[in-house]
Amino acid sequence: MTKHLSRRTILAAGGAAAAAAAAPFAACAQTAAAGPIRTRKIPQSGEDLPVVGIGTSIVFAYENDPVKHAERTEVVKLLVAGGGSLIDTAASYGTAEARVGDVLSDTGLRPRIFIATKCASNGSREQSLASITRSQERLKAKSFELLQAHNVNEARKSVV
Repeated sequence: MTKHLSRRTILAAGGAAAAAAAAPFAACAQTAAAGPIRTRKIPQSGEDLPVVGIGTSIVFAYENDPVKHAERTEVVKLLVAGGGSLIDTAASYGTAEARVGDVLSDTGLRPRIFIATKCASNGSREQSLASITRSQERLKAKSFELLQAHNVNEARKSVV
């Protein structure tokens, strides 16, 4: 027998999922009120980078889903409200870069986010540069704070 789900049940489940996903960041926001978040200096620039950030590998890899978009938007807002700024993503994480770009565009939070992304390093130089350009388009960003070579297996052959 199939169970019929009502709109109310689905919305309630979505709300519960959003609350569960946001709980660690809500705690972070409360902690931020008690004092500044821990940071570490980036050796080259001396810039202080909060030690709190989020990864996007699975959580941001979704297609057109307004409920997930709203949940992830809330998580990014809570990250920033709690003093965090790092979002780590990669071209190989499915739709994650595009979803992060949508969230940052929708919220206007891009200036407050430290974007770390990765490009493929196992192809030609042209392929790597094309990957970087696609990442810029997906993230709606002219530049990134950190660009890394992803899955470098043979450093001597790397073209990035």
